[in-house]
Amino acid sequence: MGGVKLLEEARAAGLRVRAEGDRLIVRGPKSAEPVAKALLAKKAEVLALLHRQPDYRSLYRQAGEAVQEECFRINPGWLIDHHPSLWQELVMLDDELTCLEQQGAEEQTYRHTLQLLCDAVREARALYECERQGEKPVQQ
Repeated sequence: MGGVKLLEEARAAGLRVRAEGDRLIVRGPKSAEPVAKALLAKKAEVLALLHRQPDYRSLYRQAGEAVQEECFRINPGWLIDHHPSLWQELVMLDDELTCLEQQGAEEQTYRHTLQLLCDAVREARALYECERQGEKPVQQ
């Protein structure tokens, strides 16, 4: 089995696989041990694949830093109570990013979804500020 298929099988088995330099780190349930051993048997190929994948955590961290100010100024209770559909959108986009990471999605796809999440955070912030100041938000 090739490295790509093996990584897909590992993720489906609940394994978390990452590269740290020339080390292959595999964590997960004991029941997936045969898959983990197969990964280690193809270590060089798997490492090469992992090094080509986007660094999802860095991308997420960078986007988070860009909207950090907006996030901390929004009361989550207010958002849930007053704009539940926007809250649901934020949760759904964050969950989608997790799935994309687990699937090893292309960087462009991940970045697009991340941008949608950042846009939704900015929209929530704008709504919050308008309503805090007693203004009626402009519907788009």
